[in-house]
Amino acid sequence: MINTRQVIDDFGRHVYGVTPRLKLAVTSKVLDYQAAFGAGSRSRHELTITGERGEHRLELLLCLPNIDQSPVFLGLNFDGNDAVLQQWPIELLMRRGYGVASVHASAIEPDRNGGAADGVRRILGIGPDDEGAPATWGTIGVWAWGLSLIRRQLTDYAHVQRDKIIAVGHSRMGKAALWAAAQDEGFAAVISNEAGCSGDSLHRHRAGEDIAAITTNFPYWFTSGYADYAGRDDELPVDQDQLLAAIAPRPVHVGSASEDDWADPLGQFLCVQSARKLNEGLGPVGFHLRPGDHGLLTEDWLHYLAFADTHLSGP
Repeated sequence: MINTRQVIDDFGRHVYGVTPRLKLAVTSKVLDYQAAFGAGSRSRHELTITGERGEHRLELLLCLPNIDQSPVFLGLNFDGNDAVLQQWPIELLMRRGYGVASVHASAIEPDRNGGAADGVRRILGIGPDDEGAPATWGTIGVWAWGLSLIRRQLTDYAHVQRDKIIAVGHSRMGKAALWAAAQDEGFAAVISNEAGCSGDSLHRHRAGEDIAAITTNFPYWFTSGYADYAGRDDELPVDQDQLLAAIAPRPVHVGSASEDDWADPLGQFLCVQSARKLNEGLGPVGFHLRPGDHGLLTEDWLHYLAFADTHLSGP
């Protein structure tokens, strides 16, 4: 059995950066509310985060079915909340009794080098240039922290089933969802869709993207020391099966695609198999492989709905 606390500490030091302890306040106000798809409601909320150096605002999209309380899939998105309404099967999810909550990831911290200067970090009193600041806190770590902040806010909404909030993410947002759920036991489950390298695929299975490639292209996602393992992936003190196993006893599901070679489908499958052994059966670790390439499709969501129905006892 793994030492969960040690695993989380090691991932913080070596991969995503250590999440700082922060003092802040969060308030919410409704921007608009309307019926959606005939299956529920759609609302937008402005979240105001107040830190040591001012305020930062996020827009939260919340879609809830017409039932008293519902489980909610919470995930960050790439293209803005309007795009989520087109790209995610919201009507299907609501008709199955699940809500959806989403925030544009770049509203938390822009997905680029230097993005910290324009994101939430600028008001938290921990800028990368501050003396003693955790400058190695990577952007994936900030996104994961943001997911936890939003989860806590969702527990204040009357129609959200607060003990059934599911972290979900595709690609880099899958990495953030896994890291958020590992640190925050308030998430009931986590869905990682094709997160690949540094997410849901094994480093020690040398295929697809590796540490050298990901830290060359996206160095700001991680702690600065992560790049030191470029070309030495096997020497990293942790591997992603440990992260998946650390989430137990809560359910984890990994989605893969047969043609998504960069995410290494075989490495994802081996990661799931190993995580099942590491957690000694304390929590389900699901897996599916669909035909096709990198993407979050309705076919994937159908697997996630079935998994949630089974392991969260349904809506």
